[in-house]
Amino acid sequence: MSSVPRRPPEAGAALAARAVVKRYPGVVALDGVTVELRDGEVLGVVGENGAGKSTLLDVLSGVVAPDAGAVELHGAEAAFGSHRAANARGVFRVFQEQALIPNLRVDESLLLGHERRLRRGPLLARRAIQRRAQTLLDELGVPVDARARVETLDLGHRQAVEIARALLLAELLGIERPVVLFDEATAALDRAQVAAFLGWVRALRGRASVVLVSHFLPEVLATADRIVVLKDGAVVTQAPAAELDEPRLHALMVGRERAADHHREDLQRPAGAQPLLRVRELSLPGGSVAGVSLDVHAGEIVGVGGLLGSGKSDLVRAIAGALPGATGTVQLGEGPPARPRLRRLLAAGLGFVPAERGTEGLVLDASLLANLQLPSLQDRFAPRGWWRRGRARAATRAWIERLAIAAPGPGTLAGALSGGGQQKLVLAKWLERSPRVLLLDSPTRGVDTGAREAIYTLLREQSQQGRAVLLASDDLTELIGLSHRVVVMARGRVAAVVEAPAEAKPSEQRIVTLMSAAPEQEVAA
Repeated sequence: MSSVPRRPPEAGAALAARAVVKRYPGVVALDGVTVELRDGEVLGVVGENGAGKSTLLDVLSGVVAPDAGAVELHGAEAAFGSHRAANARGVFRVFQEQALIPNLRVDESLLLGHERRLRRGPLLARRAIQRRAQTLLDELGVPVDARARVETLDLGHRQAVEIARALLLAELLGIERPVVLFDEATAALDRAQVAAFLGWVRALRGRASVVLVSHFLPEVLATADRIVVLKDGAVVTQAPAAELDEPRLHALMVGRERAADHHREDLQRPAGAQPLLRVRELSLPGGSVAGVSLDVHAGEIVGVGGLLGSGKSDLVRAIAGALPGATGTVQLGEGPPARPRLRRLLAAGLGFVPAERGTEGLVLDASLLANLQLPSLQDRFAPRGWWRRGRARAATRAWIERLAIAAPGPGTLAGALSGGGQQKLVLAKWLERSPRVLLLDSPTRGVDTGAREAIYTLLREQSQQGRAVLLASDDLTELIGLSHRVVVMARGRVAAVVEAPAEAKPSEQRIVTLMSAAPEQEVAA
C-alpha cells in the first residue's frame, strides 16, 4: 500500500458544520459548532464523553437535524433528512459496531441495498460485482477474498469492508469525492488490527475526505492532518496535528494537564497473602480457555492481556460463570471450589463488569435508579418483597455524586449518559454490593481520558480496601500501569505471568513479545 501524503492546508471544504446548535432535554449537545472538513484530508475529532463528538457526526451524517445552523456539502447547504439520503449524496458513516450481515459474502455486503445498480435485466451481474469488489479491496491493500463470508473475518477486516463499501457505493452513485465519517471505529480492535486500519484510513486521502473520531489520542495524532477538540458541546481549538501532542490535547479536552501517573501507581500497595479468588484448570468447549489456573490475592490487581483470540475475554467471562459448559473450579475466599455458576458466585461476593455495557451491563431504557438496584434488590433494596424506595434513591444520588456522573438525578435514563457515565454506572451497581472480588472485561473501552482516570482511581481504591481485582484489557499501558501482576494469554492458555510492582513496571515490548510466544514454549517471566 503506497504512502499518501498529508493534504495541503489550502484545500477547499468537502463537508462543514456552520454555527450548528443541537439541544436535547436538559443539555446543549452542540453550542454553535463550526467545523470544516477539507477536501482530501483526514480530520481528527477528540473530546471527553459528552463533549458532542457523536452528536456532531449525527448532524453531519443526516441522522438528526440541527436546531440552528447548517450543514454544507461542497459549499452548498445540505439537509439530508436521513442516513440513507446522506449516503446518496456521498456521506458515509462507519461505526464501532459494524452494520454488516454475518452470513453474507463480502461482495454481497458491499452492495447491500443497492444491488439494482449492477443488474443485467432481472438478474444480478454477480461476476461483475465480485470482480469490482476484489479490485477495490486490492487497491486498498486489504487482504480479503471478496467471496468470503463476513462472519469469517476478524473485526479489523470487517471495518475494512465498511470502508470499501463506502467507496464502491460512491462510485456507483457517480460521486467523485465521498466523505467517510469514522465513529470510534478502532475501539474494539487489537493493536495489529488498529495499525492496519489506520493504514487504510491514510490510503483514503487520495480518494475521499475523512473524519476520524477516537478516544485514542496517539492514533489521531499519527493519522490526522488537523484536529478539532470539543468540550461541553463547543469547539475549543482547531489546529494542524503537527502542532499538537498528547499532553496538550488532554489539557484542552479536560481543562487540566493529565497527571504524569494517571494509572495512580503511587497508590499501588503490596498485595495481601490471602487469595480471594482461586481458579483451577478452567476450560471452555472449543479451547478458547484451556486448563487455566490462577490466584488473585486480597488487595491485588491482576491484569490479563493477549492478542485477539488469546482467550483473555473468555477467561474473565468463564470465571464469572457467564459462559456455558465451563469445567474446572472457581473458589471465592473460604468458600468451596465448584464449577463457575454466575448466581452462586454473585451471592458469594463477586462483581462482574462485562465488556458490552450497553447490552450486558445496563438496561439503557431504564433509569439510573433501576439499574443500580438490579443486583441488590433481594438483599438490599427490596428484602422480603418490600421496596425501600428512599434507600435506593439515596444510594443512587450518592454514587452520582461520588463518581461525578453527569446526570440530573436518579430518574435519568441510562441511555442518556455518555459512554464514560454508563461505565461508571456499571461499576457503581456492583460496588454498591461491596464485592470481595471484582472481574472487569475492557472497563475503559470507548471511554474518554477523564473518565478513564476516574475509573483508574476507583480501581486503586478497591485494591486498597482489600478487594481482589481481575482485569482484562487490550490497552497495554493500562494493563501494566494498574496491575500488580500481568497474566499473558495465548491460544487459551497462560503463556507467562509477569510481576509488575510500582517501582519496576515491565515494558510494553516485553509483554508484546510474551503475547506472541506459543503457550507450549517455556517462557521466562
